[in-house]
Amino acid sequence: MASPISCLSILVIPLLVTSLSYHVSNADRALLEYVCQKTSDYDYCLSALLSNNQSTTATPYTLGIISNDLTLAVIQDTNREIADLFLNFTDPVDVTRILNCQKNIKDAYQKVQNARLDASQKSYSEEYKLIAAALEQTIDCKNQYADPPEKEPPILNWTHKLETQADASFAIIDLLL
Repeated sequence: MASPISCLSILVIPLLVTSLSYHVSNADRALLEYVCQKTSDYDYCLSALLSNNQSTTATPYTLGIISNDLTLAVIQDTNREIADLFLNFTDPVDVTRILNCQKNIKDAYQKVQNARLDASQKSYSEEYKLIAAALEQTIDCKNQYADPPEKEPPILNWTHKLETQADASFAIIDLLL
C-alpha cells in the first residue's frame, strides 16, 4: 500500500509542474508583449510573432532570429504583390514608381538576410544598421508616392508590416545590447 506522502506527491507534483510551466509561458508571452509595445502596431506585431511556434519559448536571441525570418517572409509577400500590380498599371508614373519599389524591396531583402546572419553571429550593432537600411528602403518606396501626382502607395499594407517588423527587431536588439 502506498504511503500518504507518496499519494500526496502523485497529486502535488503534476500540479507543481503545470504551475511552473504556466508561469514560464506567461513570462515568455510578456517578452513578446514588451517587444510589440515598442512597435507602431502592437496587434500585428504580436500576431506575427505568435505565428511562429517557437516564439513563446524563445530567448531574446532566438526571438531576434524569428523576427528577421518573419521580415524576410513579409518582403517575399511584398515582392509577389508588386509583381501582381504590374498587371494592373498602364500609367508610366505608376510603372516607374512600382519598379522603384521593387528594386527597393529587393535591396531590403538582401539587407535583412545579412542582418539575420549578423544576428546569428551576435553582431547586434551590425544587424541594427542593416535593418535600419532595409527600413529606409521601405520608407523610400512609400515616400515616392508623395511626389506629384500624389497617390496612396499600392503596397501600403506591406510597407506598414515591414516597418512594424523593423520596430520589433529594434526592440529585441535593444534587449540584447
